[in-house]
Amino acid sequence: MSVFDLIGADGVRRPFTGDIEDLDRPAKDRLRINQAEATRLGLGEIPTDLEDRRWWRHYYPVRPEDGELDYDLLTHEEEREQRLENSRRNRLLYEHARYIVPERATRPRHGPPIVPRWADDPVSLKPVTPATYSFRLRRGFRTLMDRGHGREEVWIVGLFHLTRSDGSAIFVVEHAGEAWATTRADARPWPAELNTMFDRSPDPWLPVDARPLPAVPTDPATPLDPPTSIPFPARIATENIIRGASWRDGAPTTPYRPHPPEDHS
Repeated sequence: MSVFDLIGADGVRRPFTGDIEDLDRPAKDRLRINQAEATRLGLGEIPTDLEDRRWWRHYYPVRPEDGELDYDLLTHEEEREQRLENSRRNRLLYEHARYIVPERATRPRHGPPIVPRWADDPVSLKPVTPATYSFRLRRGFRTLMDRGHGREEVWIVGLFHLTRSDGSAIFVVEHAGEAWATTRADARPWPAELNTMFDRSPDPWLPVDARPLPAVPTDPATPLDPPTSIPFPARIATENIIRGASWRDGAPTTPYRPHPPEDHS
């Protein structure tokens, strides 16, 4: 069963039931999918003026000086309707290009996907970087921490230098008056610049080794002594966990909120 109509030289659409070899080769370019195929593809009814690329001038207001759409007079509903209808018509016009006529064949067949020419050029291909997640370091924001017994909301106290001479830093979070100094489980050092706002994590939950601190540090300018307590494994959430799967780097973030003066005594 044919899925094509043939657009004749007079522009009239007629059913096509013959073989490709029965047609003049230029006629192949005038093959269009018929209504049955358009319905199967969910493209709706084929308009009678499908070949008219400026079909909208008969339905919507146009500018008299150039015949283009007059967007000053179009309502938002009309503009959206025109855009959707134009997309549907382009799909109808393009569907016939998905068929090819193999050598010595008598019927059109579905061809392979059309690949841009540059896709075969390795020079133009961009390297694919591994997916990473944005991890907030800036003091005064809330985040989530999992110490092995469920998630809990913690405050980011920030980055602090250690009293060592190598300039290494440690990341501190706090919950209900308890503070923990954390190091990355992958042994990657924290940024040495204390004003760094974000780091990168290979996982949505960054594994860390956490050590309790005797008190919540308050002065980032004062280096901390390296904690000597026994570490325990934990995980801290990245921005993608806190803001949901739809959040992407560069999206708007909540404003800075200083740590509230809570009394945990």
